[in-house]
Amino acid sequence: MSTLTLQALPIELLQRIIDYIDTETVFFSFRNVCKSFRSIVHKYNQYQLDFRAMTKPKFCLIHHFIQPENVISLVISDGHKTSGQIRLFLSLFDLSMFIRLRSLTLIQVSESDSIEYLKHIRLCSLVSLSIDYRNMQRSTAATNESLSSNLEKLNNLHKLDLSTTYLTIGNMQYPIQHMTLTRCILNIPISDILLHFSHLKTLILSSVSTSNIDANLTTNIKIESKLKSLTVEGYSLCMNMIISILSLTPSLIHLKLIAWPTMSEYSWNGYWWTEFFQKNLTQLKLFEFFFEKMIDYKETTYDIESIMIPFRTSFWLEKQWYVTCNYYKKIHKLLLYSIPICKSNISYVCTTDKISSSNLTNDAPYIMDNVRSLSLSSIPSTAITCDNVCFFFLGF
Repeated sequence: MSTLTLQALPIELLQRIIDYIDTETVFFSFRNVCKSFRSIVHKYNQYQLDFRAMTKPKFCLIHHFIQPENVISLVISDGHKTSGQIRLFLSLFDLSMFIRLRSLTLIQVSESDSIEYLKHIRLCSLVSLSIDYRNMQRSTAATNESLSSNLEKLNNLHKLDLSTTYLTIGNMQYPIQHMTLTRCILNIPISDILLHFSHLKTLILSSVSTSNIDANLTTNIKIESKLKSLTVEGYSLCMNMIISILSLTPSLIHLKLIAWPTMSEYSWNGYWWTEFFQKNLTQLKLFEFFFEKMIDYKETTYDIESIMIPFRTSFWLEKQWYVTCNYYKKIHKLLLYSIPICKSNISYVCTTDKISSSNLTNDAPYIMDNVRSLSLSSIPSTAITCDNVCFFFLGF
C-alpha cells in the first residue's frame, strides 16, 4: 500500500495551501523542503506579504526571494518591533514594479513616507488601501493634498481605512464600498460622505469629528444611500448628529454604537429606540451598543429594573437583542450594553458591590466573543473563560 506524500499533490493544490501560510513559513520552511517546492514558491503569483511582526534580519533575507510582479497584497509596519521597516522597503524595491498589487497597508507610517508610497504605487490596481499615520498631531497641507488627489485616482478601490488628523474630500463620486475613519477631522459633514460615497455599504467612524451641520439636517436632502452597516465610536459626534445621519440610511441592517459618558439621556431609553427603529430603520437586523456614564447619585435595584423594562418587550426579545445593565456602587458607574459585548477592549470591574439586570434569562457563554483585550481591576473570585482574548492586564 503506497503512501501519499505532500510532494505528490497537484501543483494547484499546493498553491492553494500557500494561500493560507504566513510569509515567514513560506520562505523559511516550505521553500526549503525540496527543489520542487522551491520552484513552486518561485512561480507562485498570489503573495499576500505581511511584515508587521517580522524582524529586520529576516526581512532583509526574504526580500531576495520576492518578485514584485507576484505580490497582490502588502502589509508594512513601523511599529515598536519593526521600526524603520517602511523606509527600508522603499530602499530595497522599486514600488512601480508591483504591477499586480491589489491591497496596501501602511502601519505607523510617517507623512513623507506615505506620500512616497502613494506617488509610486500603481493606484489604479488597488482594491484596498489602509494607512495608519504615526504620531500625527496635525497633518500638513502636502499630506492632505496627496491623500485627496490620490483618492481621485483610485478608480477600483473598494475598501479604505484611514487613521489621520485631517481628511479633505473632493466634490466627486468615489467607488469605495467599505470605509473606516479613525482619529479624523473631516472638512465636510458626514451627510456629504453618504452623498459622495454613494456605493458605501460599510462605514466605521472611530473618534471622528466633523461639522455640526449634520445635527440640523432638513428633510429636503436627497441621498440614495446603500449603507448596510454603520459603526460609531468616540467622543466627538453628538447624539443628534447620529440620529440625523440614521434618518438618511433607511437600508441599514447593522448598527453599532460605542458611546460616551456625555451622550443624551434618551439614548438610554429602550422605548425611544423602539419607536425610532420602527419608524426609520425597519430593515435593521442587529443593534449593538455599549453605553457608560458616571453618576453622582446612588442607583437602586428599582432604578436598574426601570431602565431594563423597555428591553423586555416583544420588540427586543423577538429580535433576540439581549441587553444587560450594571451599576457599580463604589465607583458610581452605570453600564448599558448589548450581548455579546461589542467592544474589543474592556475594563472588568471585579466586585460584588454591583447591581445587575438583563433581559436574558440564562447565562450567555458567548458574552465575551468580541473581546480581544481584557483589563481586571483585581483578581475575580470566579474564573472568566475568554478563549479569544489576546491581551490580559491585571491591576491592583
